[in-house]
Amino acid sequence: MRNRSILLISLMFFAGVVSAEIKIGYVDFARIMEVLKSSPQVDKEKKKMEKEIASTTKLLQGMEKEIKKMQTKLERDASVMNESERRKIEKRIIKKVREAKRAQVDLREDMTTRQNELAGSLQLQVIEVSKEIAEKENFDLLLHSGALYASEKINITDKVLKKLGGLK
Repeated sequence: MRNRSILLISLMFFAGVVSAEIKIGYVDFARIMEVLKSSPQVDKEKKKMEKEIASTTKLLQGMEKEIKKMQTKLERDASVMNESERRKIEKRIIKKVREAKRAQVDLREDMTTRQNELAGSLQLQVIEVSKEIAEKENFDLLLHSGALYASEKINITDKVLKKLGGLK
C-alpha cells in the first residue's frame, strides 16, 4: 500500500512537470555559418590573411623560378660538365626542392590554422548571440543543427543572423 501511495504521488508530480509549458527554440547552425562565409566581416578577414601571406607566396614563387633555372642549366650544360659539378648542381636542386616543399607545407598549415581560428571565432559569436536571444526571450531549451525536424515557429535562425549582421 505504501508503494502505491509513493507511485501515485510520483505520477501526480511528474504529470505536473510535464504539463508545464516549455519554450524550445532551434538554430540552424550550418545555415548561419554558410551565410557568414560570404559576409563582409569574413571577407575582410580573408583579405587581411591574404596580405599577410603574400610575402611567403612571393618567396615560394621565387624559389620555383630558381629551381627551374637550375634545372634548365643542368639540362643544357650537362654534356659539358664534369661528373662532380653535375652532382653538385643536382644536390643543390634537390635541396631547393625540399626547401620549397617545406615552405609550401608551412604555408598550408598556417592558412589552415588561420581559417580554423576564424571559423572558431564565428562559432563563438553565433553561440553568444544565440544565448542572448534565448535569455531575452525566455527559452528553456535551444537546439542547433542536430534536430531531425524543427518547425518555423521555433526556428530563431533569422533572429540570430539579424543580430550577427550588427556585429563588426
